[in-house]
Amino acid sequence: MQPAYNITDVVAKWHPKLPICLLQLESQERKKKIKKITIFDFRGKNPSFYTETFEHGDIINICWDPTAPAFAAITTQEGSGITLNSYIIGTNLVKDKSFSCGQTTRVQISPQGRFAVTDDVENDCNLVQFWDLQTGKIGSQEIDGVKQVEYDPFGIFVLVCAPKNMYAIYMFDGTIASLPNRNQQNLSACMWRPYNINEVSKENIEAIQSKEDEAMKKHGSIGIMDPKLKDKQMKEEMILKLKKYEAIMEKIESKDKFLQNKPVFFQIESSLNKEQIEMEE
Repeated sequence: MQPAYNITDVVAKWHPKLPICLLQLESQERKKKIKKITIFDFRGKNPSFYTETFEHGDIINICWDPTAPAFAAITTQEGSGITLNSYIIGTNLVKDKSFSCGQTTRVQISPQGRFAVTDDVENDCNLVQFWDLQTGKIGSQEIDGVKQVEYDPFGIFVLVCAPKNMYAIYMFDGTIASLPNRNQQNLSACMWRPYNINEVSKENIEAIQSKEDEAMKKHGSIGIMDPKLKDKQMKEEMILKLKKYEAIMEKIESKDKFLQNKPVFFQIESSLNKEQIEMEE
């Protein structure tokens, strides 16, 4: 392990399901305060560690993805303002995505992964933002007096509570799931009741699934995929597209008249790379 010198503050956060520990460090180096994220990965025979340094910035908040070796962090860096960053832990620590997120001090990742909400309730900010960590911000709501934002145990709904005023339930993408309940007298806080599937009626289950399916059509399947599995799938998709291209080529080559009269254009697109193949006489 790497020795740590001049550490002035440290916060440790274990992954909820994996043997990975995240340390949020502050050190004094050359008369400057340096913030670092250090990961200790104990999944292999020999522990691995990785570090991300914020020499001219700060680490505001960090949240583990409960479904994968990944986490999200709200950070500041000189010249880029406040950003929401997603990291993946594989053979090293990789910053996967980064999005400008304005005035936010807290991030929560859905129990199902991939989606997140950010807020700044500590500083009485009324803005709640909804994120797809693969594509960016997908929704936002301004709620006067908001003090509590919380995912339900399945990660489908988000409960937003403004004490002495109202509470409301949103879908994971920020669309309203139930009309706000306003003028709640003596309301101080809200919380989700643990689910017992046997107590939920068939009609309610179907209604929930219908809302989830409708929202997911815009965003794809829930969950951050393991990086190796994701890379394998991308390669398989590329191979499949190349095979389809070869099959089309064979058909076209058998039609000489068609080739003599018209140019043919093909385009192969994949998340690995984009290549345009143009055939002209």
